Amino acid sequence: MHNLSFDNRLYQRGRTWMECLESWEPRRRELQERIKKGLILPQTLAGGAKSSSPLRFVVYYSPWLLDSARTLPLFGHTLAQLDTHVVRYFEEDVFFSLFYPVLGRQVPRIMTLDDRGSVQRCWGPRPESFTREINTLASGTAVDAWLSQIDDTTYLEALDRSLVTALFD
Repeated sequence: MHNLSFDNRLYQRGRTWMECLESWEPRRRELQERIKKGLILPQTLAGGAKSSSPLRFVVYYSPWLLDSARTLPLFGHTLAQLDTHVVRYFEEDVFFSLFYPVLGRQVPRIMTLDDRGSVQRCWGPRPESFTREINTLASGTAVDAWLSQIDDTTYLEALDRSLVTALFD
């Protein structure tokens, strides 16, 4: 992960949270409903608020994957509450050739950068507790079916713990 670097020019090519929302396919109705709920990740919000200096985040996502659809509304809305940090969103379809050699198809990925644009911390593509279970499943369809059965509260709590551990601890 540490051999991935973002100079200012590349970092600025990423989307803001509002631009990211506008780019999602309107037919992803379940994503739009989650965005409208405006749920906050309380531990992630507190971890971001405690940060002693402004952080830069890179979010690599796919608008077609359930992991992104479940994670981005929560993370995006939470980080939008913190005006001390800057987040840029990089869609897989646009930035595939840059990210794929390092990350493969493991999306979404949320990374923090240092002052030079080097990746310091990385989270993704889902809470670790879910990854262990998903690794036993045989196909992407089975993964989506399993993820779809997790209620929003359980997902929010697992995601919140996982993000804090990976990005702020």
